[in-house]
Amino acid sequence: MLYHSEREREESAYHDIMTHTVRLPYNEAAFNTAMAALMARHEVLRTAFNIGQYSQPLQLVHEHVAVPLTTEYQLDWTLDARQTSMEAWLAEERAQGLDFTSPGVFRAKVFVHCEQAFVLGLSFHHALLDGWSTSILMSDLVSY
Repeated sequence: MLYHSEREREESAYHDIMTHTVRLPYNEAAFNTAMAALMARHEVLRTAFNIGQYSQPLQLVHEHVAVPLTTEYQLDWTLDARQTSMEAWLAEERAQGLDFTSPGVFRAKVFVHCEQAFVLGLSFHHALLDGWSTSILMSDLVSY
């Protein structure tokens, strides 16, 4: 997957971007703490890859990585403005791509729409997570 992603940078077949609606009030400090715990628990979220300097590709797990999380408060935005913001984020993520050489192969963004729910956007390479592991990740996140 990494080989094809490296050769075909314009394609985003292995760049997964998804959103999850979380029906809980958003507490930024608590969520940052939960994300930090998630990053500490799951080594794959702290992973980078070196695919060209050695005779074999290497997966490098970093001990500490800053939580790759941004938050956008949209409490009094119109539905159209929220949709435009989400579409812009999706387009930006696709255009930015992923840098395998640093542990930025996973990013998250929170869109706070109302007092009782928020949307969590995740952007990552498929070499890190798939459908099953994303479900485990989300279960762990809400348990913190």
